[in-house]
Amino acid sequence: MSIDTDVATALDPSAYENRFSNGVDVTDDSYNADPSGEEPIGDALSMPWEDGTRIVFPQVEYKMIQEFRRSSTKTRIAS
Repeated sequence: MSIDTDVATALDPSAYENRFSNGVDVTDDSYNADPSGEEPIGDALSMPWEDGTRIVFPQVEYKMIQEFRRSSTKTRIAS
């Protein structure tokens, strides 16, 4: 698979800070999403996130071994 590096793939998470009551970086030790792409991040994605949480995924490659979908009118994910 080829990734077009000329296309913006991420939003600036700081632009959304005022819309959320708190924020987390999924690569922090508490959430343990592997930013190296070696280990799947399914456990971090499946955590019970609190309403009003801005979830930030630093711009790296992540490994996923299954489809993931989480929907809610109160849950937003910024990458």
